[in-house]
Amino acid sequence: MINFAVPGTIEAKHINIKKPLNVFQIKENISMAIKAATQIGCVIVSITPPLIMEKREHIILGMIWQVLKVPLNFIVSCFLKISLGDDWLESQLDERAKHD
Repeated sequence: MINFAVPGTIEAKHINIKKPLNVFQIKENISMAIKAATQIGCVIVSITPPLIMEKREHIILGMIWQVLKVPLNFIVSCFLKISLGDDWLESQLDERAKHD
């Protein structure tokens, strides 16, 4: 899913796919996904492999939402840039930087 949002984020050769996966391989895959999610700009707070392995729905849905938000934000910003021009986008970024 992360590679769908930002292609090439996780190299396929690093993902454990041989069945059956043991607990350590599952944790490694989940850790890789969490690390990659933070690298593409997702805000991942207090999400750990054991929580995902326990199938805590609110944790999993929160992470899915963060990953899906990345390409959606890109699409919206491209649309705004095309529709409203570079000047508008730069003024919004400048305004945001003042508040941070």
